Amino acid sequence: MRTDVTVELLERMRSGRTCEYNGKTTNVCSLFARKFYPNTLDRLLRFAPKVMRFN
Repeated sequence: MRTDVTVELLERMRSGRTCEYNGKTTNVCSLFARKFYPNTLDRLLRFAPKVMRFN
């Protein structure tokens, strides 16, 4: 559901994990939007700066 996508949900999905990107370990892992319903796009875009720590 659209309202199920929250900053808290995205933070829980990102926390406590490491990923490999271009052969290097990082704690910023990708979330793939294809795993979300299409009607959640506006919420994902709105939360992206906070969750991904963009300025």
